[in-house]
Amino acid sequence: MSSVVTVPSFETLSSALFYWFDASWNSTLSIAPQSYGDVGTHDVTIKVSDGFLYSLCTFQITVTYEGGYLVWKPSEVPAAAGDSLFTAIKSSVPDVVQQVTDLGLYPDLTKFLGVFISLGVYPDNHVLKESEVGALKLYLQSFRNHGAFHEDVTVTIGKKVADLLKPY
Repeated sequence: MSSVVTVPSFETLSSALFYWFDASWNSTLSIAPQSYGDVGTHDVTIKVSDGFLYSLCTFQITVTYEGGYLVWKPSEVPAAAGDSLFTAIKSSVPDVVQQVTDLGLYPDLTKFLGVFISLGVYPDNHVLKESEVGALKLYLQSFRNHGAFHEDVTVTIGKKVADLLKPY
């Protein structure tokens, strides 16, 4: 038997079903986000019991959206470094802004209006991994279609950031 302890409003847990072929009880956690407000990381706690003993299973789910702006803050970077950037962008644009710790959630970064990266400051910094470099390289190469020199692209990206964070 299982029951919900803590879940966002867009999640439901089905009744437990007995599967005779492996003699187990199973439930399904259904996740159906309804709005852009559901984007982000959510805590989930489920109580699992055999009728006598129980255990609380706690985990996180991340609802993602390919679009809007993305703030990437790797997990080893202090929260203050990424959170202030995330807050500034979120208060400045009407689009969806999401902060993630795992860049691997998005294999194609070109679907975003902008990607902001908070790698921290030494000694609390993140060193890029090979898989992350590949995704970022593809994102930067997407600017090649603009028909401009690298310096012009850098200026264009810088102006986008400045315009986005204008109040700050």
